[in-house]
Amino acid sequence: MQYVRRFFSSIPKYLLWAVLSTLFWMWIFTLITNTTAEKKVVLYADVPALEDPALAVKLEESMPEGIKMVKAHAFSYLMFIDAEIAGGDLYIVRGSDIPSYSENLAPLPAAYAVRGETVSHEGVTYGLRIYDAASKTGAASSYITYTGGDREAEDYYLCFGISSVHCGELDEAAFAIADTLLSLQ
Repeated sequence: MQYVRRFFSSIPKYLLWAVLSTLFWMWIFTLITNTTAEKKVVLYADVPALEDPALAVKLEESMPEGIKMVKAHAFSYLMFIDAEIAGGDLYIVRGSDIPSYSENLAPLPAAYAVRGETVSHEGVTYGLRIYDAASKTGAASSYITYTGGDREAEDYYLCFGISSVHCGELDEAAFAIADTLLSLQ
């Protein structure tokens, strides 16, 4: 009887050890499966639904040299980490949201500005249209759901991050990934 009491009185300690162990192994897993910003390209999409892993795997098929991984995340992935969103290399955002994200966006390079319809805010061109709401067509539509939820149909634009090291500062990997993304069905 005393053994049973001792066991049940120790349950909080066992639970604490289980939680600490889980956190430790999650940290180790993150260290093993992640890399530095210089070796990965990160895409954030403010869309109703995104096949994150499948899109990342598809984009990794044509990774530029020096890049070890491509990450694709919906904005909901960063629900409470606003500072992290500024570290993205590529963004997919609605045209009406460009003004609110403009501080994180780099001006669209001239090579992209001539490829199709663009969006500007305060005289600066920020994005290339990736989804046309009128025709309901867009790039990577088998991975990205542009309509649905409580959002009205709207054009989406591919933009580049102002803090990205892959938009010419270190290399041009973000442009290569953007080209691959624009070519996907």
